[in-house]
Amino acid sequence: MYNDLIDQISKYMGEGEEFAVAQVICREAPSSGKPGDKAIILKDGTMIGWIGGGCVKGIAVKEAHEAIRENRSRLVRIDPDEGNSEDSSHKIYRMTCHSGGTMELFVEPITPNPQLIIVGKSNIARALSKLAIAANLRVNVLSNDVHKGMFPGVNNIHDRVDFSKINIDKNTFIVVATQGEDDEESIRKALETSCNYVGFISSLRKSVKIKEYLEQTELSANRINELTTPVGMDINAKLKSKIKSNRKSIFELDAKIEGNRSKIEEIRSSSERDNASIARNYTAAFYGNHHLTNRNTEEIFKNRIAILNNMDVEGEVEVNFRETMINMANIDYFTHRAEVNQEIININEQLSEVNSLLIQINKAIMSRNEKSVRFNRKNIEINKRFLNGEFHPSKATTSANNKRSKDKRKSRGFRC
Repeated sequence: MYNDLIDQISKYMGEGEEFAVAQVICREAPSSGKPGDKAIILKDGTMIGWIGGGCVKGIAVKEAHEAIRENRSRLVRIDPDEGNSEDSSHKIYRMTCHSGGTMELFVEPITPNPQLIIVGKSNIARALSKLAIAANLRVNVLSNDVHKGMFPGVNNIHDRVDFSKINIDKNTFIVVATQGEDDEESIRKALETSCNYVGFISSLRKSVKIKEYLEQTELSANRINELTTPVGMDINAKLKSKIKSNRKSIFELDAKIEGNRSKIEEIRSSSERDNASIARNYTAAFYGNHHLTNRNTEEIFKNRIAILNNMDVEGEVEVNFRETMINMANIDYFTHRAEVNQEIININEQLSEVNSLLIQINKAIMSRNEKSVRFNRKNIEINKRFLNGEFHPSKATTSANNKRSKDKRKSRGFRC
């Protein structure tokens, strides 16, 4: 008897039937019910099991209906010496059977687990069924050309979108996850049922189009407004698009940086080549051509003086001419040497200025290198915090994600 009752309870729960279980917890003879006796009481008044005679049955059915309606258990006392009343712990009824006796019942409503009806066979529908099964929901799947292998573990599978074969109660939820396969027709059929919750998994843009379609049907505006779409928690989906946009901007910025870096390297290489070429030319011009030119000048004037000294001269006039030519040659030579030396002095001053500028450039490069070292050191510390778990996705919040996304353009560093 007990096992049969358990089987019946499982059957009705599987079918989504609301019912109550009444159990005798104590009695005083001559009541026929005994402690431990149980009965299932359905919403239509059907009683399966035994808790006592006809005087008890009517009271048990009445209280079972109340327990189901309020979804609240209760203690019921039936006593020949009491009138109908209620205290803080009991509902009390007068025993009307002539046999007498006293009995106490515990009446417990049994509400089936919520029922989820999934419409569609998309990947999202399959993932949703797994979550529903894990949450101990009753799961029915409706879709064309669907089979058990697609949805292991669900209660029932129907190969057509037909709600007439399913018992839809107050604990039923319908989610349409067709993902483009007869979306409009499936939602319309779902809204034509008495189900309190109908949801549609879609994008925001798709949900607007669906409601525009529904407005052309015979469904009332109130019923259309009861459609929940997009389905799910608000996880601030705009953030995802912002992250993608930010990521794209980062990639573009990275590409620009790499491009600029290549240009800088090219310019620097060219500058270094130019510097090396200039240095070689300077060395050749100063230490080679300059000294060679000076030696040539010196030899030219030495030869001139030698030529003048070797001239045969007679008389004072010719001697004076030769000496005058020698003096003029010396004056020309020394004047030229003075001009050359002054220009070399000017060149050396310019070189000194160039060297000062190069020193400033080297200092700027060293300063930039120090900043890069500090930047690298800071980011090494951030990597360590990722590795030790201080920065972890499980600690993230929507508000923090939003703030990081908004701050990305003005960000001067990593924030967590």
